Amino acid sequence: MQSDLGTLGKITKPIQNNFLGRFILPFATAPTNSMFRVTEATPLGLYKALGPRSYGAGKTPRERQLAAGRAFVGSASMLMFSQFAVEGRITGSRPRNKAAREALPPGWQPYSFVVRDEGFPGDMPLYDDYGRPNGPLKYISYAGFEPVGAIVGISADYAQQASELPPGQGTIKYLTDRAAIGTSAIADYMS
Repeated sequence: MQSDLGTLGKITKPIQNNFLGRFILPFATAPTNSMFRVTEATPLGLYKALGPRSYGAGKTPRERQLAAGRAFVGSASMLMFSQFAVEGRITGSRPRNKAAREALPPGWQPYSFVVRDEGFPGDMPLYDDYGRPNGPLKYISYAGFEPVGAIVGISADYAQQASELPPGQGTIKYLTDRAAIGTSAIADYMS
């Protein structure tokens, strides 16, 4: 997380070198590198690895293959974590809808893994057919374990927000809504 930021580092360094800049932008390297590592583990990372600019930008075939592998594994992980969020096994950010917030189980915590707590019946699933917990739940936070926590959180946010969209949209509306949700999920987690 402390690798050189290149051009971005040259821009932030003068800001950090003055008195006011230390308060405005005290840490730039680690959070920025965290965002770069998360991006590499998404479909955007695949484009970065295999896109047209990469072939002439001095990347060796080995570097392109490693970057593509990171993007594929990260994207598959995001798909799996999105499914966990749909099943209620992980949580994303707090829902924006007031009714959804009020329906949350007791002790609900954002950006957490959901597990059975003491006193939960052993032979029951986490939730009943209506989405209500079948017993006490425990929430274990994964926020802050970067870059893995960001991949999990963004996936959970995306699935949570996508489930609130109305069905039956056209192709363009479908794609633009999904892009907006992805952007919103990234902004929610990184903020």
